[in-house]
Amino acid sequence: DSRAVQAANRSVGATVLETLGDLGWQRVRLPAGMTVEEAANRYKTLAGVLHAQPNFYYALQVTPNDAQFTATGMYGLTKIAAPSAWDLTTGSSAVVVADIDTGTRFTHEDLAANLWTNPGEIPGNGVDDDASGYIDDVYGADFFFNDGNPADEHGHGTHTAGTIGAVGNNIVGVVGVNWSVKIMTIKIYDNDGYGTTSAMLVNAYNYVRM
Repeated sequence: DSRAVQAANRSVGATVLETLGDLGWQRVRLPAGMTVEEAANRYKTLAGVLHAQPNFYYALQVTPNDAQFTATGMYGLTKIAAPSAWDLTTGSSAVVVADIDTGTRFTHEDLAANLWTNPGEIPGNGVDDDASGYIDDVYGADFFFNDGNPADEHGHGTHTAGTIGAVGNNIVGVVGVNWSVKIMTIKIYDNDGYGTTSAMLVNAYNYVRM
């Protein structure tokens, strides 16, 4: 009930900053002097409120730059028995996997063929053809900078995309768990791997659902 929600916000003294899709979530600004913990506890006692939580901030875990740590030994695929799975299937281009990370380098020779492309968007025309809220979101969307270009300026997302679906059996580079797949690129971190929030994650999931 929208009236109950409005009454709850008035009771706390909060201002609505953003409505997160159609899930009923709202991101609010608290009045000066009120702690997040205090606000969450007050909200939970009010009619029309199912849940309240902080707008958490997240960051990627630090990884070392030691050569052997990032080497393409690919021992992980053997440890998860991928070769046995490949005897049954090497993936399918009918399957779409949303990679929620720092983005993807679209020109990567081992990824380009397996990237999802938005069938409702006309590339480069500067128009939101599919009414998704993002212009030219051909490969996915960026929920940190809030645009349709989730290009990877960090590297972590390109790495995880490769784990998910680097093209297999092509005599190039490495191989992913899926030799064939469609990877939807969802960017939620800034170019240093920091700064995403719960609200950005909810918006990203709404996009994937859509």
